[in-house]
Amino acid sequence: MCKILKKIEQIMLPFHCISCGLAADQNYDLCKDCENRLPWISDRCKQCGLELDYNAERLRCSRCGEKPPPFDELYALFEYVKPLTSWIPSFKSAHKLYYGKVLGTLLQKALSIWYHKRPFPELIVPMPLHPKRLQTRSFNQVYEFLKPAMASYNLPINPAIASRIRWTVPQASLDKEARLRNLAHAFLVQPLKNVQHIAIVDDVVTTASTVSALSLLFKEQGVEWIDIWTICRA
Repeated sequence: MCKILKKIEQIMLPFHCISCGLAADQNYDLCKDCENRLPWISDRCKQCGLELDYNAERLRCSRCGEKPPPFDELYALFEYVKPLTSWIPSFKSAHKLYYGKVLGTLLQKALSIWYHKRPFPELIVPMPLHPKRLQTRSFNQVYEFLKPAMASYNLPINPAIASRIRWTVPQASLDKEARLRNLAHAFLVQPLKNVQHIAIVDDVVTTASTVSALSLLFKEQGVEWIDIWTICRA
């Protein structure tokens, strides 16, 4: 009897929550209750995505006022805490692509809010992987979770416009200064024509050194405005 009921449930409710394991009441693998309990980010600096301080003006922190990063705005879904600290590594390293589908669907929903009153970027740039890492992983996780948004908004995405030309050790293992040295001359950007507004997309932004290094190259190409999209801001 239990097996019959489970089969009926799978037919009637084909999606199952990646958090609680129960049948999902949405058309993707996350139930509404677990989605609401996720560590959503709010009231952050619009430019760097970190906590606002008492000197904040116009939703930007004093840090960005004194020494702004080379990008202009950062949009993040979540704090990098549980369960995201489990989901994202499982997605990237264990090839559990269903985590990427859920995260991509949540990003797709957020984009309609982020760009409700402003135009989408003219070009979407997934954070590139070094060919060796791409060969080991077999997929670019950023391009993977962008798929739902690409399907919904027909985004002008170009994964070949930027490439990682120097092998670097994983950024998570380094302090801030070492991260900057690690990324020196790591990227190559193809010439851009008549593109003024882009979005660089990464899965997790920690010190922002990686997205900053790539943003600098695009600013040198004449791009006027750069948004950062990320699943998590640490």
